[in-house]
Amino acid sequence: MKHSHTTQSPKVNDIKYQETVDKIARQASEYHHEKIHIPRSLGTTQKRSIIHALTTLRNPHSSNYHKELRDGIDWLLQYELNIKGIVDSETIATVLELFHSHSPITSDVQHLFSNIKLWKGDITRLRVDAIVNAANSQMLGCFEPSHKCIDNVIHASAGPQLRDHCHQIMQTTNQTQGQPIITPAYNLPSKYIIHTVGPNLNQTHDGATKPTQEHINQLQSCYENCLKIASEHELTSIAFCCISTGLFGFPNDLASQIAVRTCKRYLEQTRYNTSIKHIIFNVFTDKDQTCYLNQLENISNQKIPKQVKMSHLMDSNVLTASEWIKQSHSILISAGAGLSASAGLDYNSTKLFKDLFPAMYKRGHRCMYEFIGYKNWRPTLQWGYFFSQVNLARFNWPRTRAYQDLKKIGESAQNGYFVYTSNADGMFEQNDFDKDLIYTIQGDYSRIQCLKPCSADSIWPIKPYIDAALPKVDPETNEITDLSLVPKCPKCGSDMMMNVRGGNWFLEDHFREKRRRYQEWVSNSIEEAEKNNKLFVIVEVGCGFNTPSVVRWPMEKLVSMHSNVRLIRINSDHPEFDRYSGENAVGISSDAKDVLSILASYV
Repeated sequence: MKHSHTTQSPKVNDIKYQETVDKIARQASEYHHEKIHIPRSLGTTQKRSIIHALTTLRNPHSSNYHKELRDGIDWLLQYELNIKGIVDSETIATVLELFHSHSPITSDVQHLFSNIKLWKGDITRLRVDAIVNAANSQMLGCFEPSHKCIDNVIHASAGPQLRDHCHQIMQTTNQTQGQPIITPAYNLPSKYIIHTVGPNLNQTHDGATKPTQEHINQLQSCYENCLKIASEHELTSIAFCCISTGLFGFPNDLASQIAVRTCKRYLEQTRYNTSIKHIIFNVFTDKDQTCYLNQLENISNQKIPKQVKMSHLMDSNVLTASEWIKQSHSILISAGAGLSASAGLDYNSTKLFKDLFPAMYKRGHRCMYEFIGYKNWRPTLQWGYFFSQVNLARFNWPRTRAYQDLKKIGESAQNGYFVYTSNADGMFEQNDFDKDLIYTIQGDYSRIQCLKPCSADSIWPIKPYIDAALPKVDPETNEITDLSLVPKCPKCGSDMMMNVRGGNWFLEDHFREKRRRYQEWVSNSIEEAEKNNKLFVIVEVGCGFNTPSVVRWPMEKLVSMHSNVRLIRINSDHPEFDRYSGENAVGISSDAKDVLSILASYV
């Protein structure tokens, strides 16, 4: 059984990455018709998000888009591609290999399955002759920065030159629905991008919610015409995304049926008269994966074993990570805000904020992250919000699969696990991790302290304050209606704050024993692992560049100091690493829930 092979830069430099992001951010006015100020105090992740937004909004052939800026963006995109890893389509197993050693299938199906591949992952990582983009009717890419559509993803990864090229074509041709255009792929590993416009069920004139025969014919035409233009350009491989599903509303199961049937018919009809040797169905969600596997199983009239499905679609970096975990003596779980986000507590999500705190949303606020260091508010509103947020996040957030899988991974090691996290939300404890094995370096929402502070022990449990105040929080305003319930230090009467690292007022004496225990565990575990010819494995989840010195860099330092330490960095945006040889680390740029689920299934 072959696995898709990921090629990765042997050593990357996240210092230069940060410098490049800063430089491009300083030139932000080059992207937009208005001067836009990006504060230098913002973290690299936030600046990168703003750069993405501005390039998404940029009109084609902007006169301000000069060579230096273009070269900087190209470097940034190539760097991010190397970090994500390029997947060579030649190393992806054919569907026929999924049935290897199982019951025989007919010669016609054998021919079909030897030409079809199925791969789950980011299509912008594929080294293939052409990838297919499900475009909108403008054929210029998506102009909505927040959209997760494939059109946005492809244009964002290829770079602004792609929009310019599409614009040039659209100025000289009259495209109709289903008729594709072909462009260079620019900063993508594929040679070309074939852009096609599928049926959009969300823009039907009659308000139809189910595909009509016309919609079905239109989608079929998309696949036929993409294959035709690929063959005309003598391409040997083409990767299809799931055209018209997602934001366009076409049912996934029917869309996969049309895709497989159309490609099957094309291969049968052009068996000796096409340059195309491999058709890759690229899926990104579990739902689409299941739909395509069902279609392939129906054609062959047999089932593909579950374990074969999983290993066939698995990223090679995940396979490496699973092998390291199997060889582990001890596992250090390190976590940042990205892990909480994978469990549903996303501090940057506007939708979540609106759902949880509608009164604050009506006031003009848009996400929980706004209130880190925020000072411009009345105490009654400040504590009405803080008590509501902490009560939900620290004491009443539901258990999640991501944390349970992570716990299973940690417990699989011979010497068990220890948790080192910048998160103060207490989710590890809420998910039944041993509280004696959790070091929350940035503090803990379960405590409240004197903001002065008046003494080293001016810290108290926050729950009694929350229980007293919440009944007096007006749901329409989010303010505490009883001023006496705004917390004041019982010792000196000063203002109070959650016991988190927000300034030199942070009281951390009670964390020092846990820090000593953590450091002792790490030192002893690395030594014992070496004696037993085992690995000390770090599973790092969701640690970006907002506070890299807290978790991200200390983990890299451990790897640089010890030959038997391995780092598994799970981060959809920033899986890159530095300061040590890349052979002792893997970066996985996929959703933490998916990765942890796979890793947990192998322990």
